[in-house]
Amino acid sequence: MTGATSRYLVLALMLLSLFSLHQCLDHRNETQEFSPLPATSFLLGQKIPINTADPKMLEALPGIGPKLAQRIVEDRRMNGPFKNEKELLRVPGLGPKKVEAIRSLIDF
Repeated sequence: MTGATSRYLVLALMLLSLFSLHQCLDHRNETQEFSPLPATSFLLGQKIPINTADPKMLEALPGIGPKLAQRIVEDRRMNGPFKNEKELLRVPGLGPKKVEAIRSLIDF
């Protein structure tokens, strides 16, 4: 192996190492933002406040994924707070079965 080839090989390995380190740091930041508290709050007897909960908190409810949680927040922002279960039905994708499934887990 020539001197130039070894330098290119060392440079390539350094770049690969830096890229791997960057990926690890990005992943570390994502996991640090995760908080299990909202997901377990209703398991501890605390209801999730539907009118103030952020999307991550809403995702802790059964049948509520990221898109539906965002729709709930957007509807609340556009139309004001929900007064009862019936008003939740105005959110696209939130039908009677899902509302019934989360009814005992939310607070207005």
